[in-house]
Amino acid sequence: MTISNMIVFFVISLTLVATLGCPTDCTCSTGDFPTANCYGRGLETISFNFPEDTYSILLDRNNIPGIPSGVFANLPYLNKIDMSYNKIKTIEYNAFGESSSLQILRLQNNPMTKIEDTYFKHLRNLSYL
Repeated sequence: MTISNMIVFFVISLTLVATLGCPTDCTCSTGDFPTANCYGRGLETISFNFPEDTYSILLDRNNIPGIPSGVFANLPYLNKIDMSYNKIKTIEYNAFGESSSLQILRLQNNPMTKIEDTYFKHLRNLSYL
């Protein structure tokens, strides 16, 4: 196998890794800070299909009415979620699971009227809400 063939194989492999497990309405990147970019896609639901190594999820400026239980539960490296400018009224119990690495959760400009402290009880490293 020549060097050029190895480079092509490597690029194709990286592309497959970046797209496997990525929700169809999002664009996922790899690298030091893997990000699922679902910004402004008109989404009305949140996928349960993010890659396990996701560091950041951008779901801002959609039409999401609520955050279902367990949707972010199996993402051990998740550091940031941006869900600002949606239609979020409810957050179900255990929506974030035990995402102990989550530090930034942006929820501004949503029509929530009540936030329970139990929503965030397992988020020990949360520093921005």
